[in-house]
Amino acid sequence: MLSSYTPVISAEKAYHKQLFVAEITHTAYEPSSMMVKCDPRHGKHMTCCLMYMGDVVPKDVNVIVATIKTMRTIQFVDWCPTSFKCGSNYHPPTVMPGGDLAKVQRDVCRFPTQPVLQRCSPGLTINPISSAQRGLLCIGILVRVWRKVSSRRLGRILLPSRRIMRRLGLSLLKERMMRVMNID
Repeated sequence: MLSSYTPVISAEKAYHKQLFVAEITHTAYEPSSMMVKCDPRHGKHMTCCLMYMGDVVPKDVNVIVATIKTMRTIQFVDWCPTSFKCGSNYHPPTVMPGGDLAKVQRDVCRFPTQPVLQRCSPGLTINPISSAQRGLLCIGILVRVWRKVSSRRLGRILLPSRRIMRRLGLSLLKERMMRVMNID
């Protein structure tokens, strides 16, 4: 899964930096913050879920999402009208006592959809249905960790991604079966 979490900074650097919503959102799209080595600016996304925690105002989120859309560094597919789903939790992020991560005022988790992953790692052969199920499982686990958001609101945020991933998985499976039938 091509998710990212920012800011990941040490306690020493946290005292020198003031991290704003725009800065952490742009950092979430940099290749260095990805959990998979990939450049998210290549390939096209169907949807992208941004989940903020801490001192985040919806007005700031709307401004940065509009900025990302106008910059065109992140491309979205033409056949899907949804591009960003955003959620916010006003409780500050927590850290492990004695851990290496700094306590920050705000953070963001980013969850894009699968097609970019296939673009970034074309050598992998991925079963589309099982990869969609694994992606939803990862989202489910991370959402449980991010538990203070009301379940109804989070469900509304993630529901379009689930539907799109299911449809994509079925269409890719049909394509693969047609190719196998044509070869034989």
